[in-house]
Amino acid sequence: MSQSTANRTKYWWLWPDFYEEKDARDAAMMGVIACSLIAVVTGFTFIYRYYIGGDVYQLLGGMFVFIINCVLGYGIFKMSRVASSTALILFFAEKIFTVAIQGKSLGIAPLLAWYLFQGNRAVYWFRGEGTKPKVEPPKILACRHCGAEYNVNDYRQDAPEWFCPQCAKAEWQRNSRVSLKQEKPPSNKALKGDAAKDRHAP
Repeated sequence: MSQSTANRTKYWWLWPDFYEEKDARDAAMMGVIACSLIAVVTGFTFIYRYYIGGDVYQLLGGMFVFIINCVLGYGIFKMSRVASSTALILFFAEKIFTVAIQGKSLGIAPLLAWYLFQGNRAVYWFRGEGTKPKVEPPKILACRHCGAEYNVNDYRQDAPEWFCPQCAKAEWQRNSRVSLKQEKPPSNKALKGDAAKDRHAP
């Protein structure tokens, strides 16, 4: 069981917590569900008005609302911040018009608004995590003299030379930038030969 699944409670869908990308994708489905319900209910409402009154503009309006909400739902499914924000703004604007001006009841609007809001939270968290700089693992190289590994993050980048902590020989020079990434490690025979030369050197 992943950390995201283990940390979820039975009230997770009321206020989702995000630990992994899977949490955000699951919570974004709340926005997709809300857009789907809005598309179906509003679309069929306009179509019903068309069949009752015969006004073709009601039919066109129903088709337009249905298509727009389907597109926004797909955008939220793809974790689009533009789609999630647009769906939330359009929903609040429509409800302000129908309630404040036309005097209609809210119905299930608060539930749909809550689902759209949580979907918006999930999308913005997902995109925020995706734009964070990735932490690169430390670069482990090896000394070209003795083969001992070292981490380049342990050295100052402006130092003229880097010395191997194992053999104390200069491993990296600012002008040459030599590392074992370009050269193969010396064999044991070559190391013994170098040691013999050092002993006979004046």
